[in-house]
Amino acid sequence: MLTSFLLTFIIARLIVYGINGSVLPKHVFTNVYIGNIHVHHLVFGIFLLLIAGFIRIPQFDKSLFRVSSVLYGMGAALTLDEFSLWLRFNPDSYFGPEGRISIDAVIVFVVILLMTLFHGTFWRNAFFATLSYLGIKKR
Repeated sequence: MLTSFLLTFIIARLIVYGINGSVLPKHVFTNVYIGNIHVHHLVFGIFLLLIAGFIRIPQFDKSLFRVSSVLYGMGAALTLDEFSLWLRFNPDSYFGPEGRISIDAVIVFVVILLMTLFHGTFWRNAFFATLSYLGIKKR
């Protein structure tokens, strides 16, 4: 998840900067429009998050869980890259000073992933202890 998250975030940033800086070829890389509506890459991120969550439904084969993790990392990167748009419905906030919050959200998410990677057992035990404290039984 961490690898797909970081790679997708870096690639998305490079593509967006390349498009806006007219560095990338226009016939290959361009902003996506449906009619006259600009579709931000956070929309694709939301779809990937939905698919990743759907795969995690218990009826699916557990062999798809790794695919789910990769899709989740990609979706989270595309979505958090445009975090400033969540807060301000202004497409110009991506490149302005307000866009810095997207970078901050990515850093916080990477720290959470790293904490889970290196201290997963602790966080899992803390989660179940909290549920137990609230009177919710583990299934």
